[in-house]
Amino acid sequence: MKIAVISDIHGNFVALEAVLKDVKERGCDRLVCLGDLVTLGPQPVQVLEAVMEENCDCIMGNHDQALLSPDKWNELQIYSMVQPDLKWAMQHLDDRHYKFLSSFLPYKAVDMYDNYQILFCHGSPKSNIQVMFPDMDVKMLDEMCDGFSAQAIVNGHLHCQFKELAGKRLYINPGSVGMPFKIPPGPGIAPVMHHWAEYATLSISPSGKTLAEKIQVELHRVKYDFSELKQILNASSLPGKSWWLEQMP
Repeated sequence: MKIAVISDIHGNFVALEAVLKDVKERGCDRLVCLGDLVTLGPQPVQVLEAVMEENCDCIMGNHDQALLSPDKWNELQIYSMVQPDLKWAMQHLDDRHYKFLSSFLPYKAVDMYDNYQILFCHGSPKSNIQVMFPDMDVKMLDEMCDGFSAQAIVNGHLHCQFKELAGKRLYINPGSVGMPFKIPPGPGIAPVMHHWAEYATLSISPSGKTLAEKIQVELHRVKYDFSELKQILNASSLPGKSWWLEQMP
């Protein structure tokens, strides 16, 4: 079985379209989306409609939850500088879109062979705003995974790719479809995007002896037409489009 994992599309349908084409060409059996579909980019409706057509497993990202709970934006780490972009996206959605967003799961566990399990989440298994990456202290990682038996954790939220063993678990991040970070945001630091879209595929093998053999991970980078995205941005009323235009190659 081959599972494609996408995450953090952030309203960039031009990138999503290129990734879904690549997913189909690789003959994947299943698609999992780790959340943050709609906000910040210029194409919220196109992204939602495309993911709805895929009929895939969708995990609730903090930006997805923010659309459903505008009173919790601070709690969900939706900072003031991007709140106008969320309000703009909300103006383009209808009841059908909100119903779809409300169906997203907090996490999804997938059983494999020999009692192995993969857990898909946005931030961590317990929270869609927790940061979790393999360079962290193993004890801290174990605490965030306490109560979950999965040997492999696949998360989004960070907008950067990795596949690495930490302690007894394999940690995987597919990166971001619509906004992969070359420079992540920080105090006084504006994020900078890579000029590609990112996702991952997981090939599950029943004959594997080790965890790495049972789950063979490929991290993909897909080129797409930035001139098309630039044209869409220029025609858009998106409040934060100047940042996007600064990212164009």
